[in-house]
Amino acid sequence: PYTTLFPSAAGLDCLVAAARQLSRRTFAAIGPLTPPEATRMRPQDNSLILTGEATEEETGQLMAQARIFVSAARYDPAALGSIQAALAGCCLVLSDMPFHRLLWQDAAVYFDGRNPAALCREIQRLCSDDEACTRLREAASLRARAAHSPERMADAYLATYERLVLRYGISA
Repeated sequence: PYTTLFPSAAGLDCLVAAARQLSRRTFAAIGPLTPPEATRMRPQDNSLILTGEATEEETGQLMAQARIFVSAARYDPAALGSIQAALAGCCLVLSDMPFHRLLWQDAAVYFDGRNPAALCREIQRLCSDDEACTRLREAASLRARAAHSPERMADAYLATYERLVLRYGISA
């Protein structure tokens, strides 16, 4: 099973440095940044698995096996990876950006996305503190389900359409 899951499309330099420092852990990097010489879905150096473009099913399986999800993104306008990870029950370790803090508040741990040492400290802390990791996993899952459940999304779309109809009317 994967201890930590990284999206490799952003912050790959931070990911590789962290994986080297935490070589006893297995990391999976999901995204298009797989080098041509890498064997897809098999551990590379330091137990780093590069999936390349993963299917939704593969991503779901990896997230279901992961304990911690890390995003070292420097820009993440939709935060879909962290939402999917929270819904899968992962603890979130996210680069410190205003959008991440707005979305997750105290349901995630934040680190400087350009500092692999800070990332390693957070991963080590969570891997050695099951109680904190479980508390964060539950908080993130609860927050994701409350904000992104199918019912909540349908209600939000319906409210938006109702506001648009009230403001602009119905055109044929």
